[in-house]
Amino acid sequence: MAKRATTKPAAKGRPQTKSSHASRKPRKQQELELDYIEIMPPPHVQAYFDELLAADELAQERAAFNASPWLDMLCKLGEGLLTDVGLDARQRKFLWPKIGPLDLDQSVRHINQQYPDFPKESIKEFLIYWIQNDYEPKGYSDAQIDQLERLTAQWANDVYPGQTRHS
Repeated sequence: MAKRATTKPAAKGRPQTKSSHASRKPRKQQELELDYIEIMPPPHVQAYFDELLAADELAQERAAFNASPWLDMLCKLGEGLLTDVGLDARQRKFLWPKIGPLDLDQSVRHINQQYPDFPKESIKEFLIYWIQNDYEPKGYSDAQIDQLERLTAQWANDVYPGQTRHS
């Protein structure tokens, strides 16, 4: 018969001393300390993240613009109703093809009758924007364009004092 190998009984473990655990910090405390380490990315990586953030801000601005009545006004008024409207900037009149000359408030009422969902103040703001940025007269010389820009800027400033062309 073969000899059996005898083994010692399994050790129940070494007795743990206080010194072996005292030098170790609890796991949660170690994790908390890691939260305070600031890691700075390399400049080219930071520039990439800055571009992403700027693109996200632009996307948010576009979303806000798309949700505002301005997009509807731009489509329905700027690219529709106002396409044949002229401007007499000296007299501060909109020259409507079928109606004739109307001042700003009359034009706001005229548009509001056709588009009652557009608030009157928004229509007024849009018309001021339009005369400064989107109105393109045909056949004007450079001098006439310059004069038109001065007159419309003054008109806009009188309606909304203190605002610049791009604010």
